[in-house]
Amino acid sequence: MELSIQKTEALIRLSTIVMLVLTACLIGLDSQTKVIFYVQKKASFKDLRALVGLLYITSLAAAYNLLQLCCSSFYKGTSLQSYAYLAWLRYILDQVCIYL
Repeated sequence: MELSIQKTEALIRLSTIVMLVLTACLIGLDSQTKVIFYVQKKASFKDLRALVGLLYITSLAAAYNLLQLCCSSFYKGTSLQSYAYLAWLRYILDQVCIYL
């Protein structure tokens, strides 16, 4: 039972990492060109500070999930219930990452 929970957590974190990396690539590499009065204007993510912030937040969230995936693979043989402080720390960090 414990092994299937760890596999499920790893699968969820891995799919989250893939989606976050794809989102960061989409934001970072996307640009639009529009013609206004015979002048071409090219817009990219650097023109809006909110998109730059979103790119940083998405990259940090992907890095955090990668770190948690590595940590969960490190404690593969043991249950985190024996490490209560680590379980609480992971829970609190997950909550901060979600609600921030």
